[in-house]
Amino acid sequence: MYKSNSENKRSGSKQLDKFISKRAFSIFAAVAMITGISFAPLGAIGTAAFGMMGFGNVASGNASSGNASFSTAAFGVNKADAYAQTIDIWWPVSTQPMSGTQPFKAMLENVSVDQYNMFWQVDSGQLNYMPSNYNGYPHKETSVDFSGWTWKGSGPYNINFVAEDFNSNVLSEKSVAITVANGLPEYGTVSAAPSPAPAPSVNITWPQNNTTVSGSEQLQAQVAGMPLNNYQMYWQVDTSQLNSMADGQTASGQQVKIANIDFSGWTWKGSGPYTITFVAKDLSGNEIAQASVQIMVGGSATATATTATTQATSTATPSSTSTATPSSTSTTTPQATSTTTPSSTSTTTPSSTTTSTSSSPSNTSSSTTTTTSSSTPTSTPTTTSSTTSNTTTPISSSTSNSTTATSQNLFSGQKLWVDPNSDAANWIRNNNSAGSYDISLMQKIADGSTAAWFSKDWISNIYDAVNNYVTNAADAGAMPVMVLYDIPYRDCGQYSAGGTDSTNYESEVNDFANAIGARRAAVIVEPDALALTSCLSADQLAQRFQLISYAVSRFKQNPNTAVYLDIGHPDWLTPQQAAANLARADVAGADGFSLNVSNFYTDQQNIDYAGQIVSALQSQYGISGKRAVIDRSRNGNGSNGQWCNPSGMALGYLPTTDTGNPLVDAFLWVKEPGSSDGTCNGGPSAGTFWPDYALGLAQNAKW
Repeated sequence: MYKSNSENKRSGSKQLDKFISKRAFSIFAAVAMITGISFAPLGAIGTAAFGMMGFGNVASGNASSGNASFSTAAFGVNKADAYAQTIDIWWPVSTQPMSGTQPFKAMLENVSVDQYNMFWQVDSGQLNYMPSNYNGYPHKETSVDFSGWTWKGSGPYNINFVAEDFNSNVLSEKSVAITVANGLPEYGTVSAAPSPAPAPSVNITWPQNNTTVSGSEQLQAQVAGMPLNNYQMYWQVDTSQLNSMADGQTASGQQVKIANIDFSGWTWKGSGPYTITFVAKDLSGNEIAQASVQIMVGGSATATATTATTQATSTATPSSTSTATPSSTSTTTPQATSTTTPSSTSTTTPSSTTTSTSSSPSNTSSSTTTTTSSSTPTSTPTTTSSTTSNTTTPISSSTSNSTTATSQNLFSGQKLWVDPNSDAANWIRNNNSAGSYDISLMQKIADGSTAAWFSKDWISNIYDAVNNYVTNAADAGAMPVMVLYDIPYRDCGQYSAGGTDSTNYESEVNDFANAIGARRAAVIVEPDALALTSCLSADQLAQRFQLISYAVSRFKQNPNTAVYLDIGHPDWLTPQQAAANLARADVAGADGFSLNVSNFYTDQQNIDYAGQIVSALQSQYGISGKRAVIDRSRNGNGSNGQWCNPSGMALGYLPTTDTGNPLVDAFLWVKEPGSSDGTCNGGPSAGTFWPDYALGLAQNAKW
């Protein structure tokens, strides 16, 4: 990293001071070892004295200089540091309760701040990146919001700082136990761990074992003694896919997880028995308990459950969780296929999805796909719902046999618009005091073309906003990429909840399309709307397909507008499910579909998935000539299965229209790198630009 002469002098002077202090301290340590003097009896006086001498926090690390070193464990210090280097923790400290938003500050002694990475974690959870800070003495610093730190009461919470080289080798780590001023009782103490809690168990309220069910009924279950917002609950039938359950409350006030199920289509095993398994997972996605019942289907039910009402679910994820925590999990029922010979069927278990942007809240989740083979074609149970519960609705097959002509690739030969007023560009302008290394990292993001997201949730006049954006791009001789993100029931009430109502949606689409006019532009239509449908009733789902079809038709009235319907990512829907949803939303009239918006899957994974969808569209629905655009904004390291601000991610390569693949019109940055996925893993609200995360993405980039 480049430094000015004055910076080098300041840094050199401070490093020399530390070297001299360390050498003096090492000599004192050697004398102490020979004479048998322990530091422990010195207590606060000794610690203060060493602090005045410039030794810093000697009570929890090693000091070394040249070939001289010593272990603080030899002098009665509580924690020994087994690494050659030592981390100095400036803040937080164990004596000061945390509240609001606080800076975490630390540094690796005697190592230039641009020669290592620093991360923090809480209670052995996920590592969170800390960027360099050059205010005062160079160090690593990040801001942490403690408002959601309630899962262990007031604490203590163990904060661990980890320094790594650029090959991810750990150079040193050091911890401090803190408390949080949240008015809650202590969870435990530093010296004594809390008594182990009893193992959680699932109580099934309905159906009861060996019950006969029919028609539409409600599954109800809970984890005994655990608040609903502390866990997720799923149901599955006969080891098939996991289906999420919503929070609810019975008429008697009992807090339960619920799912409304239509049993009328449960015929693939006759009257049964069918095994229903309820699976509870913690907010990190780890299974904590499960329980099963067997039921019969047919006739009239032998008993009925009191229907529970759904309630708003609060699932803001504490920044400390070890993995990204979805607020709910969407599920999609695989379409039953009928073939002349039995074929394998795939079932998909997606996690919750949302999409995120610099100006809009959103994020996209990951999912796990498992494939099961059977000797006969299989069907999957379907669920029906009220508008507030997570449900699974089958997508009916299209009967269209029409063949669509291949449309022109409007991206071909175009320069993509790079907005000079992007969040990354503004950060650079507003942070002149930042180190040149961090500025160079942020410049990587500012140099990329990112899509602009439009919704009346944050833009009052869609026509003016779109017109201004397209005009600026056209004046620069470039093609803009924009996102329409205002579908009713957006994101199923999760981090990016919102959207307009159905009566205003078409008017908004008209304003959007009219603002573009005959100028060249690309529109990504409603990220996740065709993949995340679990909260919709059958009528609402039908309305969603109708509204997206209208958007396709209206945008394609413009002669130079490229239109792509979003369909999630490779580990969400099967290609057949994706094709079914796209066909019903009139992808035949669009240029194609978008993949990986706000997610992390590699270019090749998305290319392979796109090819499978294109084949399914052709073979099942007679729709040909469709192509994909792929969001590569954060896929430089691929996906680790998490979706909400996961650590260790990297920028993908810069956007380009020169894809070298006839299936792919463009590789884009649909999500702005650095835009938060939501209040998880230390992130701000969805859509808020998060410089620390942006710098981490840029630092990990392979270019």
